[in-house]
Amino acid sequence: MRGSIATGLMVVALVAQPDTSSACSCVWRERSPERERDAAAAVFTGLVTAVTLETKWIDSLAERPSDCRTLISGDKRVALCEQAEVAVRFRVFKSWKGAAADELIVRTDSQVTMCGVDFHVGQIYLVYAIGEVGGALKTSRCLHTRAIGEAKGDIDVLGSPERDVFEQGLQQGPPTP
Repeated sequence: MRGSIATGLMVVALVAQPDTSSACSCVWRERSPERERDAAAAVFTGLVTAVTLETKWIDSLAERPSDCRTLISGDKRVALCEQAEVAVRFRVFKSWKGAAADELIVRTDSQVTMCGVDFHVGQIYLVYAIGEVGGALKTSRCLHTRAIGEAKGDIDVLGSPERDVFEQGLQQGPPTP
């Protein structure tokens, strides 16, 4: 009897373990599209034209930089350091806030488990981006950024954009995926 109770407790303890396979956790409740727009530096739809995992060469004997996700060392003097973020280039189609340029670069964490958005070249997204020191834009899965096919509800709530390249005649229409 005693052995079966201990076994039962062990099973409960294993089942109660937190799921660490998806470390992304947004600390606030899901906010409305209007509140996300108000808190964002830029809100726009755009076509992803490039996704770049940035790297840099560093002295392998120096302390590892805090933004270095992976360090690849080929010799004893220099090492290739993979950045913690990717740079995503967008061709902007519609802007509800802060996206007056035809092209923008937005950064996101390079790992989806750290709330980075898994952007794909050739896909269109609704992007909510915050501003950072130096004017860089950054987004995450916690900011409502999503593929256009999942964003119809947000777009309906956001209403008419401040800028629309299709209405301005700057472009014929978005490419078909």
